[in-house]
Amino acid sequence: MAVLKSKGVILSRREGVTVYYRIASPRIIEACILMREVLMEQLQEKGRMISRLNRLK
Repeated sequence: MAVLKSKGVILSRREGVTVYYRIASPRIIEACILMREVLMEQLQEKGRMISRLNRLK
């Protein structure tokens, strides 16, 4: 958490002994959603390739 905070990715606030964290910018969330979509597409393509290879056996 300290690294994310030092890089400005998250913000924090303290209430007593509790520390609350939040994402610093909605654009970070958008970037994470986009990266997830790209990674899911890659996994699906790899799954299709594996299926094709298995049919050749």
